[in-house]
Amino acid sequence: MIGYESGGFHLSTFNNARYRAALVAAAALAATAMGTASATAAATGPTAPNELFNGYQHCSTNASAPTYLWGGTEGVTLEGIPRDAAAASGTDFGAQYLLWPVPAPTQTTTYSSYTSFSAGFEAPANVPGGALTDRTTYAWQARTIIDGSTVSTWSKTCYIAIEDGQPAVPTVTSANYPAGQFEPGGVPVQVTFGASGDSDVAGYEYVWDTGTLPVYGVSIGAYGIPEPKSIWADTKYYVKAPSLGGDVSLNLIPPSGWGPHSLTVASINRADSTSTPVDYQIYVGSTAPTVTAAVASPQFDTPTKFTFTPNATAEAASPIVSYSVSIGGGTPHVFKAGANGSATVTLRLNNVNGNNGIAVTSTSANGWVSDPYEKYYYFNTTPIVNSNEYPEYATSGGVGVSGTFTLTAQVPNIVSYTYSFDNGATETTVPANAAGNAQFTWAPPTGATSYDLNVYGTTKDGLQLQYTDYYFSVN
Repeated sequence: MIGYESGGFHLSTFNNARYRAALVAAAALAATAMGTASATAAATGPTAPNELFNGYQHCSTNASAPTYLWGGTEGVTLEGIPRDAAAASGTDFGAQYLLWPVPAPTQTTTYSSYTSFSAGFEAPANVPGGALTDRTTYAWQARTIIDGSTVSTWSKTCYIAIEDGQPAVPTVTSANYPAGQFEPGGVPVQVTFGASGDSDVAGYEYVWDTGTLPVYGVSIGAYGIPEPKSIWADTKYYVKAPSLGGDVSLNLIPPSGWGPHSLTVASINRADSTSTPVDYQIYVGSTAPTVTAAVASPQFDTPTKFTFTPNATAEAASPIVSYSVSIGGGTPHVFKAGANGSATVTLRLNNVNGNNGIAVTSTSANGWVSDPYEKYYYFNTTPIVNSNEYPEYATSGGVGVSGTFTLTAQVPNIVSYTYSFDNGATETTVPANAAGNAQFTWAPPTGATSYDLNVYGTTKDGLQLQYTDYYFSVN
């Protein structure tokens, strides 16, 4: 599967369909932006094109090792940058391409670039899919055309081989995780991909759980120059067979989490076309660690010791080397495990939005990541507001009548409260006592009849806690 990326966009299709995107519009736009449309003297001495590409892949000059491409219905794009020794801009540049089947070198066909280009830009032409025969090797050359008439010598010769067939659906087997069976987990999946007897299979691609295989893309750089790279460079999703039609054996670690996991696999031929994918499903037991707090009820923003104990199955399979801890869904922190696989750490549950649940996963020396141990802690960090003179959701008092407002903490370590009336027009901060509580007096000014009192606390560590709204009306 081949894609095309340009300027952050990624165009791609699955299972052998291809986009053969013309670069004319991009080249014209870039040329205008660069101001290359101004007229200059006619160029002299055109030279053969360079930066030669076919199907957005590198040109191969080795007839014994051509670039394999899918011709299909869209055909193959040939590209080269027309050159002139004297002119850098302001002249209409184009390219001609001469193509012939290697077994019949006299059967040549000429293709011309789509339109004229400014100097330095790729000038592509498309060879229709109907003009290309499957299982045939072709050679091609390019030459520069200036102002529609002056031509250069031919470039070096490039070789392509058309491979339109779809590779066979692969076989997937595992010695230690049989399909559809439950296994305790802790060790990588020993999996083998097979070519199902297809001698054109060059390798395989695979992905866990999503069911959507990745798409290989080719970026397009400045001046329309493709930037291809080997599909096998991405070892996270692709693996090359040791030989055409060969099997590949891997040790793969499924994503964290107990229960079912599905490995989606497709075979890939030399033209990077993919087979119909196949799913291989396994079932994995929980390997989550155990987490024990040093106190029965941990408090908000209070240092608390937690001990992480490894899952026996995971520890027996491969020693636990670290633990990853996330509080309230925040950024994980990693702690090293001791020689016995356990760890004791001090945590502060200080997520001010209230959610302080912890999630702890273990990582084994063999790379296995457990499913998480999860414990939910929630702290209401908003203050409680009371007033005898101005009860909440009631009408009382009057203009100029003072009322006392009592602020009571629901979490420890509060050192002050900040309050304001009516959307924080003016904020006032009052200190809290040793118990974390505070009082202030206030009298309604002339004018308003209803009020919204907004109050939040601040801890000794400078944490600004969640606010509460207290509504009341005045006679």
